[in-house]
Amino acid sequence: MTIEELISTGEMSAIRQREILLKDDSSLRLLLNPHNVKCTIADNSSARIVVVYTKPTQSGAEFIVGRGATLSLVELYLSNVLSQTAIRQETDSRLKLVEVVLEGASAATTVELSGEHIESEVDALFMAMGSEHCCIDINMRHLKPQCKSRSLVKGVATDRATGEFRGMVYVAQDAQQTDAEQQCKNIELGQSRINAMPQLEIYADDVRCSHGATIGKSDEEALFYMRQRGLSESAARRLQVEGFINDIIERCDFESIRTLIEAEVSKRLERL
Repeated sequence: MTIEELISTGEMSAIRQREILLKDDSSLRLLLNPHNVKCTIADNSSARIVVVYTKPTQSGAEFIVGRGATLSLVELYLSNVLSQTAIRQETDSRLKLVEVVLEGASAATTVELSGEHIESEVDALFMAMGSEHCCIDINMRHLKPQCKSRSLVKGVATDRATGEFRGMVYVAQDAQQTDAEQQCKNIELGQSRINAMPQLEIYADDVRCSHGATIGKSDEEALFYMRQRGLSESAARRLQVEGFINDIIERCDFESIRTLIEAEVSKRLERL
């Protein structure tokens, strides 16, 4: 099912305003190729939003998550896009973000935890193929005490493609009792190259913060095992990559969008 079909069936509605205030709206909202859009989730409300990029552009969107509010957000990149997403969370708010980059794109996301008792969860995936360049930049800014953030990025690059992850966990002096984790895991195939640069910048002393990155090749022993059971090399490689990235895709809570992502990923896996 395409984005257009999802809109026509009424499964989700498009946001067409430059500025919008959502008050406890349970419907699935779509931002298609947004440019300078500002979306506010009212205090003690919840919202479900999908952002889809389908054409080359420079894009940007801003989200403000009010006190006690919850935002479930999915960003899907299907074109060569340069985007900047800014998210500001107020006290007691919750964020769940799933980001999937399936074309040569540069996706920068800044999450500002500007109140106390905030939780942020970010899961991201990029697949760079051919001669594409994919970049994911995630900046988690802890400004107040007793907040928690977790981010996991997985990358796959094949052929002569390049991938890049730039991560930052910033903890201000007043942000005591911060709990933050940032991880990046990657697979390089062919002559591809992935650079991973997670960083910590901490000015508080009562914190628990960690970061890390891994870059590896295919598991040749596993590939050999699968080929011994009748799979071709390409089929075995596809199965291995699919297993590596599936946990990111499964974290998308919107079934129709998850199905769309799985279909787009399957197209790219056929090229392995």
